[in-house]
Amino acid sequence: MTVKELIELLHQYPDDTMVLVDGYEDGVTELDIKNVRFAPLDLNVYEEWYYGEHKIAESKDTCDAFGLILQRS
Repeated sequence: MTVKELIELLHQYPDDTMVLVDGYEDGVTELDIKNVRFAPLDLNVYEEWYYGEHKIAESKDTCDAFGLILQRS
């Protein structure tokens, strides 16, 4: 998903709709703006189902792309 796609999606909802992330084991938690970060990414690094597809890159100079990462608080 790109920022443009996310903005288009968010425009479909009322401005006061809560934004949440999955809880560690159960439930959901409000997304805290302090837990959103812009990071360099290495794309398509992992194939194992228990990893995410991409990995935070060690260097912004050699990364494949940049992304917004939404983390639990």
